[in-house]
Amino acid sequence: MQVDLLGEVRWLRRCVVVSALAFDYSNMDAIGLVTRMGPDGRPLSSGLQINSQPAPGLSVDEASKQSQARIVIQNESNNAEILLADRQGRNRIVLRVGQDDQARLEILDAAGKVVFQAP
Repeated sequence: MQVDLLGEVRWLRRCVVVSALAFDYSNMDAIGLVTRMGPDGRPLSSGLQINSQPAPGLSVDEASKQSQARIVIQNESNNAEILLADRQGRNRIVLRVGQDDQARLEILDAAGKVVFQAP
């Protein structure tokens, strides 16, 4: 079974190779290191993800539906990012240094709308 550790199905459509190393809870990935390569062989992203812990006793399929990415540190298309998510897996804080070397901090509401940003 192939698991998208960063929870972004759109990546799987663009990727040719997904390499991952996961440290597991009993029924779900706890911490994952992942690299995604595009069809041209160039890297799309690499990063570290820490997931929420699902309830004990759930099957792997059930746990994968409940567990959410809570902390992601990644380099996505040469954008360095730290993403902090709520218990539902929605990004709430995004810290990014883009390809243009500009730093940006965004705080998002539950709907994904930016409620604060700097600069």
